[in-house]
Amino acid sequence: MDRDRIFAQAKRLVKKGRYLEAAAEYKILLTGEEQDVSVKTIIGDLYIKAEKPDKAVEYFRDIADFYEQKGLYSKAIAIHRRINKYIPHDIPASAKLADLYRERGFLSDAGREYKILADRLIRNGQKKKAVEFLDKLLQINSDDNDSRMSLIRIHRELGDKRKAVEELNKAAEWDMRAEEYDKAEQNLWQAIETMDDHAATLERLVLLYSRRNQLKKAFVLLKKLLDRNENNIAALFSLGDLHFAQDEIEDAERLYLKIAEIRPNDIKTKIKLGKIHLVRGQPDEAFREYEIIADGLLGKHKVSKAIGILGLILASDVTHVSTLMKLISIYKMQANTTDYLLAGRVLLSVHAESGNTKAYLSLLQDMLKVVPDETELRQRLKTCWEKTGMQRSYPEDRRIVNKIDEVRRITSRIQEKEIEALPSNEKGEFKDPSVDPASPPVSVDLKGAEQEAALTSRDIFKGMDLFPGGEEARQPAGYYDLSWIIEEELQSIRSFSSSKDQQPTAIEEKDLGEIVREFRKGMESKFGKDDYESRYTLGIAFLEQELYQEAVEEFKVAAGNETMRMDCFNLISLCYRKSGDFGHALEWVLRARDLVPDGSAQDWALKYELAELYEAMNDGAGASKLYKEIHDWNPRYRDVRSKLMSLRKKTGS
Repeated sequence: MDRDRIFAQAKRLVKKGRYLEAAAEYKILLTGEEQDVSVKTIIGDLYIKAEKPDKAVEYFRDIADFYEQKGLYSKAIAIHRRINKYIPHDIPASAKLADLYRERGFLSDAGREYKILADRLIRNGQKKKAVEFLDKLLQINSDDNDSRMSLIRIHRELGDKRKAVEELNKAAEWDMRAEEYDKAEQNLWQAIETMDDHAATLERLVLLYSRRNQLKKAFVLLKKLLDRNENNIAALFSLGDLHFAQDEIEDAERLYLKIAEIRPNDIKTKIKLGKIHLVRGQPDEAFREYEIIADGLLGKHKVSKAIGILGLILASDVTHVSTLMKLISIYKMQANTTDYLLAGRVLLSVHAESGNTKAYLSLLQDMLKVVPDETELRQRLKTCWEKTGMQRSYPEDRRIVNKIDEVRRITSRIQEKEIEALPSNEKGEFKDPSVDPASPPVSVDLKGAEQEAALTSRDIFKGMDLFPGGEEARQPAGYYDLSWIIEEELQSIRSFSSSKDQQPTAIEEKDLGEIVREFRKGMESKFGKDDYESRYTLGIAFLEQELYQEAVEEFKVAAGNETMRMDCFNLISLCYRKSGDFGHALEWVLRARDLVPDGSAQDWALKYELAELYEAMNDGAGASKLYKEIHDWNPRYRDVRSKLMSLRKKTGS
């Protein structure tokens, strides 16, 4: 190809004003390589001069895509602005320009473009398409009340009452944050007129009246709604909650029971009735309600939620043994040894306080089967056995296991008839107060038992003395039935080996906040502005209970610790995302990214979070761009490949 000749010919055609012919000459020079950018720019300009803007835009889009792939975003924006200039009514081009502005942080420019797009579509009667851009506008500028009102009107016209009500609630929420209560009340009343059984609307209006000390208005409204429809579930719940908040327990219970008649299997109702039992000091009744719910959640593998339900009992300042035992069994099932030990130690303290020696020893033995290498627990057991005149021990290595096997073989050779032939008082049967229901309770200072010196394997297994009471207590005649001791010791070894082999690398289910709440009064005095660790833990508990606003407040305090700040900002973003406030979610994840070095592992992790956020905001282009960057960096990172494939299927690209 004679490039110089083609260039010369094209220039002559341009001088003669034969732009389309010149463009055809330049097309011959296209090779599919990077230098095509300058040639495509010339071709695009020629089509503009020939008054063929649609053809020009095809080439300009190719150039913009090239710049974007190279990360030259400012140049890509410049090209899209050029397209927007020549074809101002090109919706895809304008949308792309707005998305690029947002991705690069030019939020005011992005908002302006989204608003222009939405207005243009509304004028053209394309209201359903306008919803997409109004949503994006409100995600970056949530206090744009005019745009929100436009969105509400469109939802109403399209017959989507629920979305209209949801937007009215968002508007009211912003008004309440700004303490513009009259505007908030007006928006909420509009929502009620649109849909009078929307739970969030009624809850928010009751909250508004509560803040303004106008609870009488709330009562009047809710009773009016119930007069209109006595089975309005949302109104029944809100009125019940209002009575409950005013300590009018009987009235609240009456309303919750009415809901239970209408919806017998409603979990929320059962939780409310359980709270009433707790207020009345009836934790056993509350536990009966909550255990059924927890078992159902466990069946669906929702372990964290099950723990949270049971935690409501402990959060009421009630030290409830059945609840603690249930939590212990859940943690054990999940191989969550950290929380298992925590809950177990709490229950040990309860048994110690009540002087219940039998229950204390039984729990201690069970705990040592799960965590046989816990020296402190072994020390407690040693002290208790010494105080009851008994001695027990736990094996630690293969030599002990082999010795126990040897004892098993010896005892198995003893014929049962030889044992029966012994006088009953010489059989020397081991009377363990912790397992023999016929034995009277032994009074032991369990609190003191926790202060004894640590027990070593040498002390426990010296001479392999497995007999109760020590060497001097051994009977010269008779037979001690050691089979149950050996079985327990072997089971302890197996459990220890299994726990080592199956120890998880990370504990997935964390709900320590609910255990901590059992001692709420004592711990609240310890919580201070500088107690960042505790505030962080409390934030995690609130997050898992879906109390997002409370979680945000705790994470903001915990962010005072510089080492925890990035993690706290990311968790705040997660809270806003789960509550549907994508504007704030975006703000906080970007703040988290500002705290980490570019290209670091943390930066890539946050970039992935940002991509997921864009995906949740229905911004496929923004999400795809970030996922592609992550994929180019590490194609095996998390599920980035499947994310990209899924988005490409949706967009057809």
